[in-house]
Amino acid sequence: MAAVMRAEEVARDDAPSLAEAVELCASTSKEKKLVGAYLAAQILQNAPQSEIAERDLDAIARALGSKFIDELLRPKSKGEDARMGTELGLRVCETLAKSARFARSATCAYWIDALSDAAMRKEGGIYEGVSDDGVASALAISLRHLTLSASARGGEVNIGKRLVEAAVEALKRTKGEIIGRLTAYALDVVDCALTRGERVEEDARVVARAAPEMCRVLRETAGDGAQLRALAALHSLFCGVLQREPELWETWDDEHPSWRQDLLEGLWVILSSRTPRVYRFVALDVARCMSDGTFASENIEVDANDEGGAVPWLYAAKATPPAAVLAGAVSAGSTKKVPSFMCLLTELVRVEVNVGLYALLNANADDSKDEPLDPEKEALTFHGLTTALELFPCLIQGAADVAECEEAGRITLSEAMGCLSAGELMKIVETLADITSSILEVFEDTSDREKVDPLVCVKMIQCVSAHLIEAPELHQDRMEKLLTYWFGEFLDRCEGDTRYYAEARFGEHFLTFFGMVTTSSWGIELMWECGYVRVLKKFLEDVRPTDGPAHPLVEGIFAAVGSLRQNVDNSTEVLGDVKAPLLEALDELLRASPAPVVKSLTHMMAEASM
Repeated sequence: MAAVMRAEEVARDDAPSLAEAVELCASTSKEKKLVGAYLAAQILQNAPQSEIAERDLDAIARALGSKFIDELLRPKSKGEDARMGTELGLRVCETLAKSARFARSATCAYWIDALSDAAMRKEGGIYEGVSDDGVASALAISLRHLTLSASARGGEVNIGKRLVEAAVEALKRTKGEIIGRLTAYALDVVDCALTRGERVEEDARVVARAAPEMCRVLRETAGDGAQLRALAALHSLFCGVLQREPELWETWDDEHPSWRQDLLEGLWVILSSRTPRVYRFVALDVARCMSDGTFASENIEVDANDEGGAVPWLYAAKATPPAAVLAGAVSAGSTKKVPSFMCLLTELVRVEVNVGLYALLNANADDSKDEPLDPEKEALTFHGLTTALELFPCLIQGAADVAECEEAGRITLSEAMGCLSAGELMKIVETLADITSSILEVFEDTSDREKVDPLVCVKMIQCVSAHLIEAPELHQDRMEKLLTYWFGEFLDRCEGDTRYYAEARFGEHFLTFFGMVTTSSWGIELMWECGYVRVLKKFLEDVRPTDGPAHPLVEGIFAAVGSLRQNVDNSTEVLGDVKAPLLEALDELLRASPAPVVKSLTHMMAEASM
């Protein structure tokens, strides 16, 4: 397009003023309008936002006219001239959209479909050749219009499906490697769709297609705003739709084999840097999602002669410390080994638990010389504590799994930079034990335990139960009184949904523990005296289906209760005044189990009596 090329020469050689550009925009000559549009966009794009007056933007919009801009944005045919015109139209509109009046206008709303099509640049269509910069402009204009319109009406952002798909395709096309305007605006659209959109669940399924690319962005953009936007989007996905619909990510390992590693190294950078605390908590929560159940392990090839096997994601099997982490360690003057990813997580959990508990227990101390926390800081501290408590069981399980894999020869502990060493693993185990002991101390103090919100208490007790599963003999002398308190007086403190949540968590999480300790008379007597059977009864009433087949997990739970019953029945050391009523209570629970479980338990008990 000759007019645009001439405008480039004019802008380079003559440095025209904005007034001259507006005069050209108002011309009846199409060629002069094109030159004026280019010059106006060039001048305003290079000017600081604070120096751009809305009246200047409105003057340009009036001078160009909606018909002229429409011809640029919606060409009637393909070709190089049409493509250059579209690129110019997108650039001009992005500049004009800095005016809230223009961005909210009905005219801008009319162009949203065309902007979405331009961003999609469908093969064979009129927008096929649009550049990455043009797509970035289309996304920027659309998002500006939609967010301002939503704010004006006080509702959620109505992001169209095509715009979300365009943002996803933009991320997939860059493969997370080109971190520029296009990636930034695509992430803005994705973030808005997942947090403020009207169709969050539907849009999340579309966005999930680009999650591996966002993992790459997380890894490649240390210190950039795009990194935090990618983190927020990934957090929404991993804590939401990807947990419920694993088919959305099951092909990633084949199609994007590095996604787990990209994610881990991106989190590593965020958690090792001076990132705002709230983003560190989001990163810790993503680490929890990756360590808990669905995404907890990955298959690795140990060597050429070994088929490998699943190892914990927390072990960071393929990791080397990201360059940003190494650079940070050097700048801080460190000459020691860079801690492993798992060691870093454990230390952060320790800090947040200690800080959070101290704040909760001393918030209203009469003799405190410190100023009370303001509501924002208090909420941040609470967020950090609950996030750390939720990650704690994953670290317990991860440490146990790493030890098992190392013993089986599937992994090798190493002193290399960023690798998990034997000394670090021992330190992790000791730190987790210290955290558990600190939690127990809170419950052992009759005054302190009343200061903690019941919901936080439940999360603290879950941490203890996770530790007990891996080390049933842990703090035996302390557990007798505390279990009685948790299953009795503490539950009485809980009300409504909190009580329902507590009973469900206690019933499920302590089932494994009692399955292990009831092989001894101490464990059987403890289960009876602490009141666990009452909690278990309530839990089983809630999980048992009223009609239809039972979920395999429910069948497994009732089977575990059957094992408890068998342990009690096999014991010859427990006195009758405990054994008889306990067997009766367990039999009552098992009579309510799903039919397939009843059948298998009946067969098992019949074999045991032969």
